[in-house]
Amino acid sequence: MPRTRQQNLDIKEQRQRQIMDAALILFSKKGYDNTTINNIATEANISHGLFYHYFNNKDDVLDALLKDETETFTVLHQIFGSGDNSPDVVMEQALTYIVSGLSNRKDKLFAHQINLLLSIEEQKSLKKMREKVMAKGGKSPFDVLNEIISKGQIQGVFRDDVLSYDLTLIYYNFIKGLVRSKVYRNARPFKVPQVDALMQLIRK
Repeated sequence: MPRTRQQNLDIKEQRQRQIMDAALILFSKKGYDNTTINNIATEANISHGLFYHYFNNKDDVLDALLKDETETFTVLHQIFGSGDNSPDVVMEQALTYIVSGLSNRKDKLFAHQINLLLSIEEQKSLKKMREKVMAKGGKSPFDVLNEIISKGQIQGVFRDDVLSYDLTLIYYNFIKGLVRSKVYRNARPFKVPQVDALMQLIRK
C-alpha cells in the first residue's frame, strides 16, 4: 500500500532530524571545519548519497540547526533575558538548568547543544551562529555573563575582590570545562558538582 503524503512528510522530518542530531554531535566534538559530509552520514547511519536527498551541504545542516529553536536555547534565552530577577537568581537558575541537563543520562544532545553555543567564540566558521545569538541580545554569551556579574558586584551579591571580567572568565571557563568533560567522556560515568558549590565561586 503506497504511503500517504503525510507519512512521506513524517519520514522526511525524521530523517532530517536524524542528520541534524548527528551533525550537532560532530560539530560539538570535532568542530565544524573538521567535520565532513561522510562523517555526518556515518554518524547518522545513512549512506553518503542519501544525505543529499535532504541537505545540499553541511552549511545547509548548520542553517537548519540555527533555525531549530530547541528547548535548551529557548530556556536559556528566557533565563538570561529576564530583567525581573536579580543577578544572583539568574546565575543560579542558569547553573541549575545546565547541571540538571548534564546529569540527565537519557538526553544525549544537551551537552552538545551547550558546547556548540560556547564554541561560537572559538570557531570562525560558526560566524552564522555567532551572529544569530548576538542578534537576539546584541551580545555574545561571554558578554551577557559579564554584564550580569558586573551588575551583581554593584548590588553587593557577587564578590568584588576581582574585576568582573576576570570573575566572568573563571565562571565561563569552569562551565565550559564541565560541559566538555561530559561531551568527551562518552558513556563513562559523569558526576557534576552541586549548584551551591559552583555559586560560591562568584558569591560574596
